[in-house]
Amino acid sequence: MASQQEILEENRKVRRLQFVVNLVLNVVAQSELPIEEASELVANTRKLPWAFSPTRNWPTTSSTSPSSSACWRKNTESFRG
Repeated sequence: MASQQEILEENRKVRRLQFVVNLVLNVVAQSELPIEEASELVANTRKLPWAFSPTRNWPTTSSTSPSSSACWRKNTESFRG
């Protein structure tokens, strides 16, 4: 069983990860980044969980949350032919 200190540390890492993900979503949603730059931001952000906790069993599916999917669709509509 994890100690109280380990739980607090894990919670801190999760909050930091949530902050970064929300920041990237807001940058993509509120800016006019080229699709390549936005894609690179998202790809790099998806690697962060392993940087914070490399031994944790993070999900590896390509699914995204409804809010991030909506944000991505909204910001890539102008690139569709």
